[in-house]
Amino acid sequence: MVSNGGFLGKDVIVPHEDIAQASAEGDVLRLSLDKGSSVIDRNGAEVGVVEDVRLEAGSDQLEGFDVRLGGPLRTLFPGGDVIHLGIELVDSVEPERVRLKVAKEALETKHY
Repeated sequence: MVSNGGFLGKDVIVPHEDIAQASAEGDVLRLSLDKGSSVIDRNGAEVGVVEDVRLEAGSDQLEGFDVRLGGPLRTLFPGGDVIHLGIELVDSVEPERVRLKVAKEALETKHY
């Protein structure tokens, strides 16, 4: 876990491989979040896949992303509902996977 510092900073889970490659001088760690990355809820249940990544205008800061809801068959072809999720719902970003802070049911009822 790495702190991103600052008054409103938070701890972020970073893969061990990325930390091992960082220098003592303080490297910037970039987390990979690509279209097709799986999205799981706080309980590990499959939510869907990343459809699009949204960055804040003028920076490389993640604002949120669009998720195509459903399992592998439903998300393989264009189909299924797409919802926008803000960064505040993200617990961690791991290689090819996003873990959310909320349960899948909260997304379906929009109670998050």
